Amino acid sequence: MGQNKASDIARFYNNKTILITGNTGFKGTWLSLWLSMFNCEIIGISSANNKKRHFYHSVKSQLKLVQYYHTIDDYPFIEKIILKHKPDLIFHLAAQPLVSISVKNTYNTIKTNL
Repeated sequence: MGQNKASDIARFYNNKTILITGNTGFKGTWLSLWLSMFNCEIIGISSANNKKRHFYHSVKSQLKLVQYYHTIDDYPFIEKIILKHKPDLIFHLAAQPLVSISVKNTYNTIKTNL
């Protein structure tokens, strides 16, 4: 990167197609907003349980977005989305972060978080 890091970042992200897992969560929504400043097309994959996230729904109209609600551990589905949209970058933010759930369902937590 050159002397002006902000312009280097803008140039790097400009018009990219970016897949974000967990895009309806707090960090995923902020990342989507940030990337939208660079005219990125966002491909979002989030759990159907997250359809009612208030923050995400308050800003999604500002995004160039294709949204999928699906489980993250369905690898054939994820592969199909990647092959269909051919993202330039992937940010994997989907996670099961609650310890109480991970203790009860360790296997699914590991599948989700990996």
